[in-house]
Amino acid sequence: MAKICMVFLAENTTLFDETPKKFLHIAPEIAFEQRLKRLKYLEYLTADLFDPNAMVKVDVADIPFPNDSFDAIF
Repeated sequence: MAKICMVFLAENTTLFDETPKKFLHIAPEIAFEQRLKRLKYLEYLTADLFDPNAMVKVDVADIPFPNDSFDAIF
């Protein structure tokens, strides 16, 4: 499943075009997280309300970042 989603993102977004981007990953799946963390041009932040491995604790009903903080939220 992760491979299918990565192919979809590669074919339908500019996520992998190597331009600098800020990316917020809510409830990150380990398979995606490992791949996305390796992208040097991606400022990658994971967030979750309950996952202790997430970089920040965030409730998706009340995301504490200003508008336009990220180029993409997944």
